[in-house]
Order: sequence, then structure tokens, then C-alpha cells
Amino acid sequence: MKKIVTILLTLSIMLIMSSGVFAQNAASIPWTDSIRDMPFSSRTDSSGQERWVYYKQDGSLAQSQWVQNHKYDWYYCSEDGFLLKSTWFHDPADGKYYYFGDDWAMLHDTTTPDGYTVGSDGAWVKDGQVVVETVANN
Repeated sequence: MKKIVTILLTLSIMLIMSSGVFAQNAASIPWTDSIRDMPFSSRTDSSGQERWVYYKQDGSLAQSQWVQNHKYDWYYCSEDGFLLKSTWFHDPADGKYYYFGDDWAMLHDTTTPDGYTVGSDGAWVKDGQVVVETVANN
């Protein structure tokens, strides 16, 4: 009888573990190398640094555009396709400035490492107003 109880208990535990009940509360993994799971992937740039890129649904590299992950974080893909990291970006489309942190995500509702405030949309805020600067095309 003791052996049957042990077997049933073991099978029950295996069934619960395989059902995904515990996975629902697991921390999400922000990055993956599989384009099918998440469209972000690691690549090495010309200087040998590991950087991240984003692939669109058609498999092409996203360049000079905004992208968003499954957690609704915003990223910007530069002209060469690499995500911006630890830097400011002036978006010519809306004239606003945005800061991207060490995790490549656009910061919002916080103070940047260099002491500037960014609002809920991530744009630089000075004296309660979003800073907008347009650049004329020549």
C-alpha cells in the first residue's frame, strides 16, 4: 500500500509540474535568440561588441524605427539596426528627446542617469513642459 501511495503521489506531482501551474508566476525572460519566440536577437557589431537587433515579422531587420516588446517596453532601432542603449535619441518625427537605459528600453516616468526628467511617454520634460525641437531638412 505504501508503494502505491508513493507512486500516486509522484504521478500527481509530475502532472502538476507539467500543467504549467507554476510557470504562470515565473519571471518572464525579456530576451531570446529565437525569432519565433521574440523578435529580438543578439549580434556582434563591427567593433566586436555584442548588441541587440529586432527582426520584423517578414524576417527583415528593423532599421530607423520604434519597436515594442511583449511587456510593452519601447526600443529604437538605429539606421544600422542595433537597439539604442544608454543614450539620448532625438526623434525627427515628433521633435522629442528620449533616453534609452542600460537594458535598451526607453525610460519613462523617471530621472535619467544624467539628471533629466522624462515623462510618461518617455519624452524629456523641462519646467513641466515636453521639450520639442524640430530640425529643418536641407
